[in-house]
Amino acid sequence: MLAGAPGDRGTSPLRLIQVKGSCIMTKRLVAFLRDMPVVPILVIVLIYFSLTTKGFFSPLGMQSILRDSSVLMVAAVGATMVFLIGGIDLTVGSMIACSGVASALVMRDTQNIFLGILVGVITGVIVGAVNGWFIGYWGLSPFIFTLAMLLVVRAMAFMIAAVSAGGGSAKAAIGGLPDTVSTFGRGVTLAIPNLFWVALTVTCIIGGVLRWTKFGRNLYLLGDSEVAARFTGMNVKNMKFKVYLIAAIVSSLAGVLLDFRLGSGSPAGGETFLLKVIAATVIGGTSLFGGLGGVGRTAVGAILIAVVGIGLDRAGFQFWDQFIVLGLVILIGATLSSRLSIAGRLLRT
Repeated sequence: MLAGAPGDRGTSPLRLIQVKGSCIMTKRLVAFLRDMPVVPILVIVLIYFSLTTKGFFSPLGMQSILRDSSVLMVAAVGATMVFLIGGIDLTVGSMIACSGVASALVMRDTQNIFLGILVGVITGVIVGAVNGWFIGYWGLSPFIFTLAMLLVVRAMAFMIAAVSAGGGSAKAAIGGLPDTVSTFGRGVTLAIPNLFWVALTVTCIIGGVLRWTKFGRNLYLLGDSEVAARFTGMNVKNMKFKVYLIAAIVSSLAGVLLDFRLGSGSPAGGETFLLKVIAATVIGGTSLFGGLGGVGRTAVGAILIAVVGIGLDRAGFQFWDQFIVLGLVILIGATLSSRLSIAGRLLRT
């Protein structure tokens, strides 16, 4: 039969429109899943725990998830910037603990919340400047140097706790904070926990900077190819310095938020955050080799980790079981992200 004949259904205009529309929808779906590969996993996990765990999918349950994910979300968003340039910052957990106890100590002794927050941020500025200087300007290995700083900053956190206890236990939490700290940390606004509003604000600000500023474009370029970045005239050393500085400041904010969450400052409070930060980033689909990813997907990854943790805890699982499940979620998320990235590239060709 000749092409275009009345009986040729394969070349009818309606058929062509349907095929084209189907291709467009498929490309859009793959593009969305490529950018946010963690979303389908989050939906599946939410449905599972909602069906198997009583009271999980309730207003209080959702508030608990958002509140628990807030500190991790802020810390992971800052770390995402470092991963985007192909670097790594192992001081995240120690930074959370150190800024948290420093902030708590000042708030306890002065009863001034804003002064305590300022001291916590200054702690992040100092650590971030040291990281950025030696990694950016001296060219030291990010892994080796931040591993060393992890130990130094962790020791500082325990030293501050010991001093605050008058030479007593270095592991003692710093209490006696103003009542406003706990009130804000446990409060909600428009049915959303206050801490999550703060985390969402930080995420949107950093996301906007990465998407709509020259700094953000340079950051992605540096992560994609440092050689290409140098050819464009970018000051690579200064760029690395700024990224590590900002990441440490954001981590210090996470430490302050942890004070509000717990109502005290603990030198051991950040011990589990390093692995969770890396997990949230990997699950979200940000490449650890740089140049690919974003803070939005990392934020969703942080929420997924909170969902898994709370769901397993309410289901009666032990903490080691939670680590096993979290490891499987990381593996599935990383694999799905990789496959969707390949599918997206094939569809664009």
